[in-house]
Amino acid sequence: TAKGVLSLLTPQLKSPPKHSVVFVGNDATGQYLSSHYVKALEAEGQKVDLVQYPPDTTDFSPLLTRIKGMKPDIVHFWYNGDSTLTAFPQALKLGVAPSYFLFGVDPGIYQERSLKAAVPVTMS
Repeated sequence: TAKGVLSLLTPQLKSPPKHSVVFVGNDATGQYLSSHYVKALEAEGQKVDLVQYPPDTTDFSPLLTRIKGMKPDIVHFWYNGDSTLTAFPQALKLGVAPSYFLFGVDPGIYQERSLKAAVPVTMS
């Protein structure tokens, strides 16, 4: 997945991405999946920061503001589609990153909710 995400987003960016932030719920599934995904991104040459949020979070803006300060090239929203569909619009409003990867978001739901981004977004 990491290699695929980078291959999809890199041509759409002004320069090759070097820094990724993985944004994931702090629960057993999020901890397990992110541990492997972080390693996969690092194997692709990415500097990676992991930011975890409590599973019941609805206002992501404090965490997203912190991520924005890290100056990532890509923010990877991981595995919980419902949380991502809440956090992603907040990230766009804050201008957190020049590109995003949304894992666990159905493209049909993305379209149904009329989500639009002026920056590159890919999903799985």
